[in-house]
Amino acid sequence: MVDVLSARYSVWWDQDIHAGDYRAEIERQLKSAKCVIPVWCRFSRTNQNVLDEAGFATRHHVPLLPIRIEPVDSPIGFGGLHTVDLIGWNGEQTDPCIQDLLRNIESTILARPEALNIGDKRLHLPVFFRSVSSHETALQPAAALHALRLVPPDALLVSAYDIFNEPEQHRNQMIVDLESSRSVGTLVLLDSGNYEASRKQDKSWNVQKLHEALQITPHDLALCFDELNPPSDVDEIVRSVVRSVERDAKQTGKPVLPIIHTPRDAQGDILFEVIPEAIKRISQELRPVAVAVPERELGSGVLARARMIYSIRSALNGLGFYQPLHLLGPEIR
Repeated sequence: MVDVLSARYSVWWDQDIHAGDYRAEIERQLKSAKCVIPVWCRFSRTNQNVLDEAGFATRHHVPLLPIRIEPVDSPIGFGGLHTVDLIGWNGEQTDPCIQDLLRNIESTILARPEALNIGDKRLHLPVFFRSVSSHETALQPAAALHALRLVPPDALLVSAYDIFNEPEQHRNQMIVDLESSRSVGTLVLLDSGNYEASRKQDKSWNVQKLHEALQITPHDLALCFDELNPPSDVDEIVRSVVRSVERDAKQTGKPVLPIIHTPRDAQGDILFEVIPEAIKRISQELRPVAVAVPERELGSGVLARARMIYSIRSALNGLGFYQPLHLLGPEIR
C-alpha cells in the first residue's frame, strides 16, 4: 500500500519512527496530513492505539479514508465513512479497488478545505482580510487599528511599512491594538510594505526594515519581501521568490507567504503565460499556507482576471494537494 501511494504522494506511517518521542511525532504527522487511511481488520478495529489515532485525526479535521482488508465491521463511530474493500488485494496498482482509493484521495486533497489551521487559530475559507494601509485607508493606520478593536475582524492585513514609519507613540499603540485583536481571535497578516513604499515613491524601504518590523509586530503570518519587477524567466522567478521566503522566515517564527508579481516583456506587456507555471513550482517547493498574487496584475477587467485565476487554479490542481491562493485585494479562495 505504501509503495503504491508513494508513487504519487508523500506518505508517512509509524514505521518511519526510529527514535525519540513517538507519541509527539505521531500527533505532528496526523495534524499535518492531508488525509489519513485507517486499515480495518479484526485486530485493528479493537486496537486502542489505532482508534485513538483515527479519533485524533477526526478532531483535528483531517479526513479519514478507511480501507478494509478483512470482512469486519467498521468500529463504532466510523461506520458512516465510505470504506474501500481491499479484501484479497494482491498489490496490483491496476486493481479497480485501488483505483477507487486513489480517486478518493485525489478528490479529498484537491478539495478546498473548510478552514486553514494557522498556529492556534482556525481560519474559515473563503476569508476577507480587512486591510489597514497609509495609502488606502481613510483613517490613519494607528486610528484604523484602534477603531477595529470595536468590531474585531476574522483576519487583518497591516503593512510593515506603516508599523516602521509611524511615530513611536502611534507605533506602540498599534502594537497594543494588534495584540488585543489577536487575543480575541483575529488573525494578523503582516504585509511586506512594498505596496505603500512604491505608491509613496519611497526608495529607502528595504528588506532590513521589514525584518525590524517583523521583530516588533504581533502577527500570525507574514508576506515575504517581494520583487515588484520580477525577471521574465520562470526559473529565475522561482529562485528569487524561494530565496526571499527562506531569508525572511529566519526573522520570525510564523509562516511566511510568497508573493508572485507578474513579469513583463521589453515592451512592458504582462507575460501572463509565465504566471501559472511559476506559482505552481513555487508552491511545490515551499508548500506555503497560501501563495499571494496581486489581483490588479492579472489582467484588465473582471473577466480577464477571472480567466487568469482559472489558469492559475488549473495549474495548482496538478500539484496533488490543495494550494490556497491569496488574492492581494479581495480574498483567499
